[in-house]
Amino acid sequence: MHAATPSYRISENGRFLVDPDGAPFFWQADTEWELFYALTAQDARDLIRARKAQGFTVIQAMCDGLLPSWIPPGKLPPPAALMPWSNENPTTPNAAFFQRMDAIVNAARDEHVLLLIGVYHLDDVTAKRVTLENIGTWTRWLAHHYEDVPNLIWSMYAAPEPASLPMVQAALKGLHEGDGGSHLTTLHPEGAAGSSSFVPGGLSLNTFQSLSSGHLNYEFARADYLRTPAKPVVNGEARYESDGNTTAFDVRRSAWWSYLAGAGFSYGHIENWKSPGSWREWIDAPGAKQVEVAGKILRSLDWSKRVPDQNILVDAGEAAAARSADGDWILVYLPEHAPVTLQLNSLEISKTASASWINPLNGQKEKAGDYPTSARPTLSPPAGWRDAVLLIQRSQTAP
Repeated sequence: MHAATPSYRISENGRFLVDPDGAPFFWQADTEWELFYALTAQDARDLIRARKAQGFTVIQAMCDGLLPSWIPPGKLPPPAALMPWSNENPTTPNAAFFQRMDAIVNAARDEHVLLLIGVYHLDDVTAKRVTLENIGTWTRWLAHHYEDVPNLIWSMYAAPEPASLPMVQAALKGLHEGDGGSHLTTLHPEGAAGSSSFVPGGLSLNTFQSLSSGHLNYEFARADYLRTPAKPVVNGEARYESDGNTTAFDVRRSAWWSYLAGAGFSYGHIENWKSPGSWREWIDAPGAKQVEVAGKILRSLDWSKRVPDQNILVDAGEAAAARSADGDWILVYLPEHAPVTLQLNSLEISKTASASWINPLNGQKEKAGDYPTSARPTLSPPAGWRDAVLLIQRSQTAP
């Protein structure tokens, strides 16, 4: 592995991650659960590069004993290198597996992509592969093995309920002993919609799973954003694109609701776990491209100063709004074609504000007008748009 370097950490205000160079880190994640199982090291490197080109900064993957039996025969590495544990025993790591995983971890580091790695799954506990007796040994070994790797965060996949706490706490203890606490940690709720905030302490960031493509994504993100002490918030799993009737429209709504409520967003395509080896066939799915658009829009602003603020909207409904902490901009997402009335006084350090509509399908802009910051304008999206993003920027500094 590479020599030790500074790892990712939490910003001073607790709202986002900071990369090893000290820059705010934008969370645009992709779920590739079987990255370490179903792909060769070179294929995984190609996938990581493809997602990096789309603006994705995080890959979520598993490293546990959950056999990916849904992958078609012939699409897996040789059995001796398939699973991280020999004989389904977490205390006996499989060297052949970790040779390949090491190469993939290094590939992600070379591309400056963060890995969110799951160390156990609820199904491991149910099947008694992972127990209170062996979880510490396993997580201690795993964390020590990767203690000098900066581009990873540890995660657990547990039911969001108090009964999960003994296993969670034992896993955290092992991780901290293995790497000296050098890596951030979180928990991905599994089996039910919920948030990692049920864990009373020890987690670096809060992750929620909505299991929804609707407004619940905003509600979960907002609830976690308002908790104290402040922690970064991640929507770790909404509904997958092409899962049943989940469309690209559903995906981009989930992303925009999450981002404007103060959270990061993790995209997923249903084939990422049904047929991971066929990733080249769905890597450019419309939902992934529209999450890319969202990321580009937010990165074009000083997104790290984002403050969710529904008071900007006179009648919010299911629209979402955020503003810059220093009064530079307002960003509004309208999940349906409907007029919106705004209060612009958060830009009061400027006399006027310039408004633009942005198409969330492709990022194209249309001028919406200039308005006094004392006004309460009512604006309607361009004709034919199903949903819309509205960007308002201060245009004249007051004397």
